[in-house]
Amino acid sequence: MGNVRMLYELALGQMVGGRVVRDGINCFTNHAPPAYVSAVAAIEAYVNEISFASMTRVLIPDSPLWTLDLEWLEKLDLKLKLTLVPQLLFGKSLRNDTQPYQDMVLLIKIRNDLIHYKMKAKVPSYVADLSQRGIAIRSNAAEVDYLWVHKISSSEGIRWAHNTMCRTAQALFALMPENLRGLFAGLAGNFVEIDETLARGRLEGVSLSYDGG
Repeated sequence: MGNVRMLYELALGQMVGGRVVRDGINCFTNHAPPAYVSAVAAIEAYVNEISFASMTRVLIPDSPLWTLDLEWLEKLDLKLKLTLVPQLLFGKSLRNDTQPYQDMVLLIKIRNDLIHYKMKAKVPSYVADLSQRGIAIRSNAAEVDYLWVHKISSSEGIRWAHNTMCRTAQALFALMPENLRGLFAGLAGNFVEIDETLARGRLEGVSLSYDGG
């Protein structure tokens, strides 16, 4: 999580320095791909800590989760783990037809596409949606177009990945029973979203903190 924030800071430095293509508070940055990877890794670590913490088993001793092979569970696809683990632990889960689960699944898809990049020209369908949302770099039709990997290599892409990570962590925390929240409140409290005012402030020469102060 801290790595994602550090990469966003580096991206803001590039934007303020004026050395990169910029569209409003969004700019091209080579720091975005590792930020996508780190954001997904942070959520997987968060889910694993919830699942395999010894106190979780003490506080929820009758969960069906403990009947599963834990080695198999650790290797489970993260998309499935995000719904299966809370359902077995808390009796309720993230809904796969709502946010933040949908954005988290998209973030996982982007991470996978970058890690297993096949050097193909075909543009993933999600790039157009991310462009409409102001997350991917929008190319001017009068100029040379960019490769899709460059379009998603953006400062707003990092901020979106960070905030998707935070929203997912907070959504999982909200599902926990009260006796477990006390155990993970400190960890969940680290997942604080980054507001767009941070980037706007940097462009105006104002140094804002992550809480907007």
